[in-house]
Amino acid sequence: MRTILIAVIGLIIIGVGSVVLLSRSTQRSLEFDQDFAGSSIPVPFKGKPYTVELMPGLNFKFDTGADISSISQRDVQKLRDPYNALSKYAINLNERARSGKLDPVIGRDGYGSFVFNHKRYTVSLPVGEYVFRKDSAGVEHLDYTGKIKNVIRKVDFAATDEAMSSLGLDFLKAFKFEWKPEAQAMGLRRDIPAGYHKIATMQKNVHLLDNLWSGDRCYVILSVNQHPHIFLLDTGLQDTSVKLPLRDTIHVHSDLRTDSVPTMRHTFIVKVDDKGWVDIGSRAGTRRVYYYDNIEDDYQFNLFNAFKRDMIIDLDGLGIYFGTKQDELTGYVAVPALPM
Repeated sequence: MRTILIAVIGLIIIGVGSVVLLSRSTQRSLEFDQDFAGSSIPVPFKGKPYTVELMPGLNFKFDTGADISSISQRDVQKLRDPYNALSKYAINLNERARSGKLDPVIGRDGYGSFVFNHKRYTVSLPVGEYVFRKDSAGVEHLDYTGKIKNVIRKVDFAATDEAMSSLGLDFLKAFKFEWKPEAQAMGLRRDIPAGYHKIATMQKNVHLLDNLWSGDRCYVILSVNQHPHIFLLDTGLQDTSVKLPLRDTIHVHSDLRTDSVPTMRHTFIVKVDDKGWVDIGSRAGTRRVYYYDNIEDDYQFNLFNAFKRDMIIDLDGLGIYFGTKQDELTGYVAVPALPM
């Protein structure tokens, strides 16, 4: 009887795993109207939470904590509106899903919820043409020219009742992202340009059950106050760069203060170490570290909150790259790389 039960559980895991792999393979078929190999498509990128503006009126939460992309009902209605210029890009696949021609989508959305549904949309996303301009103070920022730079076709979304649409790892892994924080810009790339060097290597879930429950997410090894852990790379964290569970406060030898941090669902009372020593890859320095418990991962890291410098994030190739010209890195020093 026990053998039969194990066999049944194994078949369920294999079956669900197959559906997961099918549902997450859809974004690999992305198509582009214009080839942009060797170049970057810059778009506005701001927080909080960090949001990418593909064109005015088309905004998505940039969330590496979600392994699937999701679209809100508000944005669905916007794309359906015949008087909205964006409407020509939307293709509704609800009927195909109900007729069994689409596999269900399974995974974590941008709000930490586990999603299993058939309601899906495929959308061709227009990407506006933005150009860098300097203001009177000499600070660069992006201006929209009123033109379409490119169109990303066959983007798959799960439906969500949440207020904000999200781009998850199924979409984000198709690009290498060049972040320029001073200009509040994110460049969509297909390559890693000269002038950047890798400072840390990420890793994926290595256990099948973890992958089924948590999704195909990215992790990085950080050492906080000389204690290393594997941290989920979660750009959905709004005000936190490094998050640990309360039990780890035993490793802190300085005074902690009490504060609060907001998430997409709740506000949490936290303990804060303003001078936590953090090692990541070949860099180390002091960073503000937050300790609190919630239903999400115990160890989370948002590199956008930790580093205010030009960088490349390659989620498919599992690399984090810093600009060579900024190698002095405010608040961080070069150290021997941690084992990966």
